Order: sequence, then structure tokens, then C-alpha cells
Amino acid sequence: MLENSSVDIVDICTPTFTHRELDVRALRAGKHVFCEKPMALTLEDARAIDRAAENSWWATSYASFRSI
Repeated sequence: MLENSSVDIVDICTPTFTHRELDVRALRAGKHVFCEKPMALTLEDARAIDRAAENSWWATSYASFRSI
């Protein structure tokens, strides 16, 4: 899927422990990324995702819901 040029955005809705690898791979493949919460289980993983996003002009968004 990451090699498919007709795919513009990837929704990462997998178990949290997979988010770092999948987010970084998608960003490096030139895809916009929407990732379900939580972004990562560790600060190290969150920073790695953030670095990958900073090194790319692709949009990265994380789902966040708040109960009222």
C-alpha cells in the first residue's frame, strides 16, 4: 500500500505498540498520516514519530477525544 501512488493518506488504527514503526514508514513513503490515540507507549517512540514528521512536509494528525 505504501508504494501505491494513488494512496495519499494512511490511517493507523492498529495496536499502539505498532504505531512508531507504521507512522515512520508511512511518512518516509510520502503519505499523510492519521494515527489513532494514544500516539505511542513511550516518550522515545513519540519523539521518533515527531522527528519523522518534522523531516517530512506531510501532515500528521492524532485522534483525540474528550468526554464532556
